[in-house]
Amino acid sequence: MPKEMKRIRKIVKRDVKGYLPNVILLSLILLLSTTSACLPIPDFHWTGDEVGVGCYGNIVPCEDNTYDLGDVTNGWHNAYIHDLVVNNVTLPSAYSAASSVTTVAGTYVSGNLASIQTLNDGDEYVVDEVAAIPGFNVQVGFTNVTSFDVVLLRHQYDGSATHWVTIDLRNYTLGGWDSYSVLRYTTNSICDYITFIVPSSAHYISGGNVLVRIYHWTNGDVSHTEYIDFIALRRFN
Repeated sequence: MPKEMKRIRKIVKRDVKGYLPNVILLSLILLLSTTSACLPIPDFHWTGDEVGVGCYGNIVPCEDNTYDLGDVTNGWHNAYIHDLVVNNVTLPSAYSAASSVTTVAGTYVSGNLASIQTLNDGDEYVVDEVAAIPGFNVQVGFTNVTSFDVVLLRHQYDGSATHWVTIDLRNYTLGGWDSYSVLRYTTNSICDYITFIVPSSAHYISGGNVLVRIYHWTNGDVSHTEYIDFIALRRFN
């Protein structure tokens, strides 16, 4: 810890009676602004007799353990942040919309590609099960994909709790399919939101193409239906 920071901690721990709050705060501001570029704190204000220091602005994590805040072992103890104001925190991302949808197995009922490109629009891609294995196999393609981190699905499976349905990704490196999530049986027209993280998408991209399938592993029942409202890939920048 820099000597200036140690001095700050000693000052804050002492009884403030007899000290001018404004003088102490001015010292804190000057020392912090000159000793730690990784913790910009543009404003302080005095909050009471217990030496409460309010922090307004941004807190930027240290990139190394030069300072206490960036050191797990020597981290600040009993540090309280009051009235922290944060504006416009965003996590840039990009969607990849589906470019194709195909019923490989099952009975196609209704819907098209546009049905699965917009979330919660009342338009769905609908497939009934067949009395065979697989009960249904719906494959959704994506093109011009360089990478992705998350797969999103909104759907309803009006079937049976004993039936096994998964959402899978085509593995172009090893061949075959990798199952990422089990889709549960839902009732009362309630749609499920399925979101899962893909740690390394490189295995699932070939020439910019990605293939996702919704697959019914067991023998189907013709009275059971799968409704797909939305499916997409998302990349975090």
